[in-house]
Amino acid sequence: MIIKEGYSYHISDSYFQKFSHLPNFASNKENGNYRPHYFALADKNIDGLYWIIPISSQVSKYKRIIADKIKKYKKCDTIVIGEFNGSENAFLIQNAIPMISQYVDHVHKVSGVEITIHKKLEKELKHKMKSVLVLHKKGISLLYTDIDTILKDLLLELNSNH
Repeated sequence: MIIKEGYSYHISDSYFQKFSHLPNFASNKENGNYRPHYFALADKNIDGLYWIIPISSQVSKYKRIIADKIKKYKKCDTIVIGEFNGSENAFLIQNAIPMISQYVDHVHKVSGVEITIHKKLEKELKHKMKSVLVLHKKGISLLYTDIDTILKDLLLELNSNH
């Protein structure tokens, strides 16, 4: 599947099964429904690698968390509130994970239309995701999942497919 930036996707069960042994790793479905949607950003340094950011409808919960982080740290780069599919949602950079196309199940559609993210929101998400990854490389991880283990495995898969 071709992954396009600015769209949201659902991830295959095989990806979640592959990495389910990792601490703080999310599950893919809730009550038989695909959850959550993930916003995709291409990694500018590695062809075929993407960073996907979960999208949550629990806006009130995350607004409180953002307020707490701003009070404590004077900013919050790990959660962004923005519009998705006509309503406010939380984009959880703190839960972002690396991805390659073979684990993408399908693009998120409503009434047959692929759902995109507004360009201004996309720009903010790219900027904050980049900041979080730079800090991670410096040894300051703001991400909940062990992205290094996932990344190592996905890069091996990418290299074996080329």
